[in-house]
Amino acid sequence: MAALKLAGVRSRYCSTKSAEFPDVLGLPADFVIAAGGDGTVAKVIKNMPDREIPVAIVPLGTANNIARSVGISGTAHELSESWDLQYWRPFDVGVARGPWGLGNFVEAVGLGPLAKLMKKSKADALDGAARLAAGRLALRKELAKAEPMVAEITIDDEPLAMEEMLAIEFVNTTYTGPGLPLPAAARPGDGMLGIIAIGEHEREAMLSWLKAPHTEPMPVIAARGRRIDFTWKGTPLRLSPRSS
Repeated sequence: MAALKLAGVRSRYCSTKSAEFPDVLGLPADFVIAAGGDGTVAKVIKNMPDREIPVAIVPLGTANNIARSVGISGTAHELSESWDLQYWRPFDVGVARGPWGLGNFVEAVGLGPLAKLMKKSKADALDGAARLAAGRLALRKELAKAEPMVAEITIDDEPLAMEEMLAIEFVNTTYTGPGLPLPAAARPGDGMLGIIAIGEHEREAMLSWLKAPHTEPMPVIAARGRRIDFTWKGTPLRLSPRSS
């Protein structure tokens, strides 16, 4: 709030955990600022009653996958002095429908090791780079022991040929999980989803890549599609980030 005041931005504050949060998003404003990690940013984006109003992001989390996917980085003071309503970009919100009902997602829907890791994950005392490194190590362990999944996937009415797939992610951002950079198949704001698949043949290359994921492209099978239909069993499903 001090950074906003210094930048001449008149604002009101509301926690996303407050009972007033949904009502505050509906109040008149030139733009809304989401300050926090991916869960906070996703909660703001998914609950915007008027999606013609821009959303600015102040990334205060660990991975900050959503902010990084649209090229946003910097301190609260640096960002608040750079906002200009003449410059913005579109950002899609995905829709997931299943036995649980209908829900929106901002980052990804996934099957396999990353989904299992999120199911097991608990809050810890690590922050920043140490937490990302721990997340990548835990993901390597999950991938190393992953069994091929049973799934049938159709991308825009075309079946996806699958042979011993270990993990599949349907992504809306260019970063996911513990700060992992994704192939160019993922492009937020273009109305498409990236499909990232790891097969048995990619297991060893992927385990090696996770040690230093920014040195070369992710060794995966990549595709794109607007509508994805799938059935599966034997592995958890993730809708990310986890936010209400």
